[in-house]
Amino acid sequence: MTIIRKIRKLFFRGLVRDRFQVVKRGGLNFLLNYTNSIDRKIIVDGGYEKDRIKYFRELIEINQCRVFIDVGANVGLYTVNVSQVESIQKVYAFEPSTRNRYQLQANLLLNSLYENVEVLPFALSDKEGEMVFLENAGNSTGRSRLKETNINKLDPDKFTEKVIKVRRLDDIIHVKNDKLAIKIDVEGHEENAMKGMVALMTSNDCVLQVEIFPANVEKVDRYLCELGFMFIKAIKMDRYYTNNISMNHKDKGLNSN
Repeated sequence: MTIIRKIRKLFFRGLVRDRFQVVKRGGLNFLLNYTNSIDRKIIVDGGYEKDRIKYFRELIEINQCRVFIDVGANVGLYTVNVSQVESIQKVYAFEPSTRNRYQLQANLLLNSLYENVEVLPFALSDKEGEMVFLENAGNSTGRSRLKETNINKLDPDKFTEKVIKVRRLDDIIHVKNDKLAIKIDVEGHEENAMKGMVALMTSNDCVLQVEIFPANVEKVDRYLCELGFMFIKAIKMDRYYTNNISMNHKDKGLNSN
């Protein structure tokens, strides 16, 4: 990291109130908050999870996925990036946090995607109803999560409890015999979310990117195996799967650096 980047990082970290600015990264426009940790990484480092986004896009392009479902969309980094893939025709972005969702919608507007992406304001689970949501009250909005599956010991002073609506994806999207890409980043609730989308995952050719805490990897791997999915690759806490056998061979040609 250069001295200038170190200085910028220290400066942005020291800000004590919301400070938004539109910046261009990778040819895309983003409304970013300097006080938010993920946004700050995009500003200082030029991006966030760049290796994972690149690899996921390659999987989507090779398999010519037509529908992208972003579960835990945050401010829309994946939604905006994956929407650029030529084969993608429809995008659904699920984000229960009001603050994140407004920023996501601004990023869609900045990239002329407001007609291409459907934003849904609730969390996904294996049931329909209401659940307690721990919303980060500080500068790490990406750490917000459902209380029921909060396996990490987090500082309660940094989270505000609120009741939000949860739904099953199988009750919302009814697609069959298509090619889907699904990204799941729900801070420990991934198995519950997938149990609510079994029909969708098993009636389509799918590639998945799932962020999984280490303590949950074994049970999530086992569950996906039971549904006919194969593990492809791991990049840090993100794991990639498919239920399309031919895709596993195509993966050998991917540039995963």
